[in-house]
Amino acid sequence: MRYLLIFISYLICYQAHSQLFTNYNSSNSPLPFDKINCIAIDQDGTKWIGTDKGFAALLPNEEWKVYNKPNSTDTLLTKITAVTVDKQGNKWLASFRDKIYLFKLDKAGNYLLHNEIPVFQNKNYYINDIAIDHSGNKWLATKAGGVWKIDTQGKWFCYDQSIVLEFMTDEINAVAVDERNEVWVASAAGLWSTKDGKEWQPYDIFDNITTVEVGDKGQVCIGVSDKKGRQKLYCNDVLFKLSKDVASNKYFKIKDLTIDREGIVWAVGTGIARYQKEERALFDLNTSGFTSNLATCVEFEDSKGVLWIGTADQGLFRLGIYEKKQEVQVDSLSGKRPQIVLNPNAGNLNLNQVKVKPAETNIEEEETEIASNEATVVSVKPETTPPPTYSTEDSLADANATVTLANKTIRKGEIINLENIQFKKASYELSSTEGVETLLMFMKENPEVHIELAGHTEKNPDKDHPDYKRLSKLYLELSQKRVETVAKYLINRGISASRIITKAYGGEKPLFNYSTERNRRVEMRIIKIK
Repeated sequence: MRYLLIFISYLICYQAHSQLFTNYNSSNSPLPFDKINCIAIDQDGTKWIGTDKGFAALLPNEEWKVYNKPNSTDTLLTKITAVTVDKQGNKWLASFRDKIYLFKLDKAGNYLLHNEIPVFQNKNYYINDIAIDHSGNKWLATKAGGVWKIDTQGKWFCYDQSIVLEFMTDEINAVAVDERNEVWVASAAGLWSTKDGKEWQPYDIFDNITTVEVGDKGQVCIGVSDKKGRQKLYCNDVLFKLSKDVASNKYFKIKDLTIDREGIVWAVGTGIARYQKEERALFDLNTSGFTSNLATCVEFEDSKGVLWIGTADQGLFRLGIYEKKQEVQVDSLSGKRPQIVLNPNAGNLNLNQVKVKPAETNIEEEETEIASNEATVVSVKPETTPPPTYSTEDSLADANATVTLANKTIRKGEIINLENIQFKKASYELSSTEGVETLLMFMKENPEVHIELAGHTEKNPDKDHPDYKRLSKLYLELSQKRVETVAKYLINRGISASRIITKAYGGEKPLFNYSTERNRRVEMRIIKIK
């Protein structure tokens, strides 16, 4: 396992050249407040900065625009919790002042409109993050109200545990959209993705996902805080193991991520973490200019090769990681001395070569909803028939007998994976009848054959998973209904129910000990041939 270097330190030197941080705070600039919650950078290079006490923009010419005009909508721009820029250059920002608002500003930062976020069921809809998909839909991550989507017609859609059965919490920390228009949702109990909100895909990590970031080369990176408070960083299906000192530090937290032009991942929180593909990091504590251990957000300005870091106590920091000239340091008024680098070891890995592997997604919907889809959906269990009994003579008679299914010779007791029997996503409705028709013909051509059908789903989560009981029960029910669908299909077409036994295992017996669709299957075992 390669190691991600985490350093709770206050200087990063890049390519053997000392890099100093420039600090903008409320004492040396028009920044309205030193607690910064979010940053977004538009196509012109303007930095849009949300603080706990107002909104401001740092223009490319180093001039500032502060939203503090009295008797205007500026008075609603108090605590800014999230900001993003759409492809037209419009700014979307979330504000909290007794009520929660979503604002839209034009390319120049002029007010266009705002909406009050609807609140019901006493849930907290405080907006943690905003992302915009390729169609222009706005996706909002809320504190305790699930995920909201606002489409291009202004219609609002709420996705919470009452709508999406896979959701294990309504506490959503972050949201991001990748180059394939996949929407990634980071929650306090796992990671999901969707393209349209109709189908949701959970992934096999169930801890608190503190942040999610996507790159333009297929990277999907997440910051994770596990049940013991340990911090982890995943990019696609690769875990970057933190140094022991940092991983065991209960005060270390990953708050935000960004990916720069070289594919290097930057994580900020209680310090700064850099993952670099090929080069070892260099340090010089004596010339450090980063004097906060409360970083809250980070953005990379590609046109200038500059990293911008927001903090909860000392305003905004600028680090020119790809600039030829050296940064000019602005002296901090805090007088704090740099802290110590915990582990100066860097890891190497090409992020572009790995892909995210999803976990089981076909968790059962309510039976009444699925059964109403089409006439071919089966919601009635096969007739209750006691399992057939077989004598010793029966066993001896067919011990060496064989039958043939799809050009494959099968003996008694042999288990066959019925690969052509497939189901629709999130349903026990057959996606086609081809596979089950093949089985029907086999049963008709071999009238003495008795079979056992076994249903399997994706593997169950670990038993220490907080939602293990619910998920394993759902998997078991889904496998039972799917195998009953196959049995009912055969019975309704003339096969005696006494020739079929059904069993359901849910996720207890996966073929592979990782997430793969090949775990989701119906198996057949020959019980009797003659």
